Amino acid sequence: MPRKGLKLSLWCVCAVLKTVSAPFLHRSVMGTSLSFPSLEPSICRSPSASFRRSRMRFRQSLASLGFAPWWPFFLTFAFWKLSWLCGPYYCMAESEGFVVYDTNTFALARDPQGRTLITFEDDSAQILLSRTLGRGAFSKVKFGLRTFTDESGRHEDQYAVKKMHKLSLEKNRCSVYDDEGIPAIANNLEKVRMEISIWRQLCHPNVVRLYEVLDSAEEDYMFLILEYADSGQIMTWDTAKQRYVHSAALLSALSGPLEAVARFVFRQVAEALLYLHTLPRPVIHRDVKPDNILYTSKTHQVKLTDFTVARQLPTAEALCWDSAGTTAFLAPESMISGTPYSGQKFDAWAMGVSLYAFMSEGKLPFWDPEHELHMQLMIQNDEPEYQTGWSEPLDKLVKGLLCKDPERRTTLEEFLASSWHNE
Repeated sequence: MPRKGLKLSLWCVCAVLKTVSAPFLHRSVMGTSLSFPSLEPSICRSPSASFRRSRMRFRQSLASLGFAPWWPFFLTFAFWKLSWLCGPYYCMAESEGFVVYDTNTFALARDPQGRTLITFEDDSAQILLSRTLGRGAFSKVKFGLRTFTDESGRHEDQYAVKKMHKLSLEKNRCSVYDDEGIPAIANNLEKVRMEISIWRQLCHPNVVRLYEVLDSAEEDYMFLILEYADSGQIMTWDTAKQRYVHSAALLSALSGPLEAVARFVFRQVAEALLYLHTLPRPVIHRDVKPDNILYTSKTHQVKLTDFTVARQLPTAEALCWDSAGTTAFLAPESMISGTPYSGQKFDAWAMGVSLYAFMSEGKLPFWDPEHELHMQLMIQNDEPEYQTGWSEPLDKLVKGLLCKDPERRTTLEEFLASSWHNE
């Protein structure tokens, strides 16, 4: 059998194994010394009583068919071996089988230092929220340390936890557009639920994972448990200097010329965006900027985060109608009211602005902090000042990404296939 056919056959077997075993293994195995061969932390807690009863009935049914009691561990081992053999097909199975948990039974408390403590009724696990990692208009992202104890001892996992006050979200109104460009009034809590519905579908090495949604009718706050990137944003905004500043952690981890670091970072950003754009129902990020591009030294990866204003399209050919995101990163065609635009080309433009800033000492190509309307006119009509020290392939790429005509703008596929990535 050709290697491709063999890998496809193994992938099918792997998918069947995971489908059968995932509901019963993922919650029970993750709390022990065994785990699936992935990078996800142990977010799962002890199953509920009803879940345990269902699992017991399932095991009894298997036992009546001749399955040994140790079948879960066999399936775990088989899944691990097959995933190693399957190569790229494993990513497909992982993406389809990845589970985001919804938890509505938790309580909030304070530790002696006044920090928020999330506790759970069904086991001894708790999440302590400490320093602030980032802020949004209606949210804060906190560092979360989850601790739990099992037979093998005490364990710790690190997360980024997005904290939102539901009443504040509900009070603030906003406009949303459907696929035909018809506007409607919604509140920001509904937009958050749209964000969650998109994020729970995503599973890619260069996209921050959503692990769990904590939402209780008895609590005023909602929490998103997210993958933690230890080195944070690739650049941070300096208000005093009115420009971005490179992450010292990123530059120290990736020693070499700045252009080589940019190549490493933006190749992964482009791969993340291409993954979003090629989903069966494409996702347009609409807020690509250095603040939403993270680096994790643990896996040496760049990850795209924050889907607050993301939009999921019905088809790859569908267009966006409303402008969303950060003004300095908006594509010129998105500023024409009542005119639809390509979300894929919008994201390519925003990546171009981010790459420009990364290679220009943090300066944005179009910037006027005092007059937003003037900044929009600059984006639509002016050409940025390009640096002279760039290599010719980089210069060509940035100019292509910042082409004001979306039909002639460099696509993500062209960006990844360019000679700049082969230097």
